[in-house]
Amino acid sequence: MKYYQTDAETLRDFEGERLTKTEERAKSNTRRLDRLERLTDEVSKQNENIARLVEQLKFTNEKLSIHDERLKEIESRPKGQVHMVTSAVITAICSALAGAAVTLLF
Repeated sequence: MKYYQTDAETLRDFEGERLTKTEERAKSNTRRLDRLERLTDEVSKQNENIARLVEQLKFTNEKLSIHDERLKEIESRPKGQVHMVTSAVITAICSALAGAAVTLLF
């Protein structure tokens, strides 16, 4: 009978050790899951911030395109005005020369 008691006690001790190890592992896993949950929350917040930044960049790019078009228009104005003034000066000189030539001939 003593033989069976020793085996029963050994079995209880073995199961107790297994239960203790399992509980320790469960606590460790719980701590790991808690850390992962916090990390997941932080990643989610970062993704939300990135999405907001992307929207702001889209808006900024649209505004920049509008300003670029306006700037090109403003820059082209002086060139057009210079061309018109140059044409007017050349026309005036040619007219004066033609008028002088006609006056001298007649």
